[in-house]
Amino acid sequence: DDTSNLLLMGMARVECLGAEKYRPYRLERVRVMESSGEDSPEIESLRDRLMDLIEKRLELGTEGLSPGAIPSALFNQKQALSDKGMADTMSEVGDDMMKLIDNASGLADYTAATFLRNPFERQIVLSSIDVPTRLNRVAAFLAAEIDSNS
Repeated sequence: DDTSNLLLMGMARVECLGAEKYRPYRLERVRVMESSGEDSPEIESLRDRLMDLIEKRLELGTEGLSPGAIPSALFNQKQALSDKGMADTMSEVGDDMMKLIDNASGLADYTAATFLRNPFERQIVLSSIDVPTRLNRVAAFLAAEIDSNS
């Protein structure tokens, strides 16, 4: 109903094995799934590529992004910003948020949750265990989204 948005940053990737109970709240049995490929030599170049794509997406402005994805002050700002002003502001916010994410796995997950509009694409990225695969997938989906909005 668009009354609330919630962004969760997970502590670990898990597989849900089934509900233990439903009341007073749902309790799920899970198995921790270890990410692989975090120390791969290609990680740094994949991370840099994804950061470049994020910057390009932010230059397009906030259209199509969930209000919960980027600070609401930017969405609710009353003063008119030029396109360039909005792009600069969005780039600064995006850069600040990316600096808070200290690993490639978290960057891929955050980018998918924040910038990919298609829920099926987000799920494909988020369900990938291998970090280089996850980075490649989110980069490919984000590049396609940028191309379709340019």
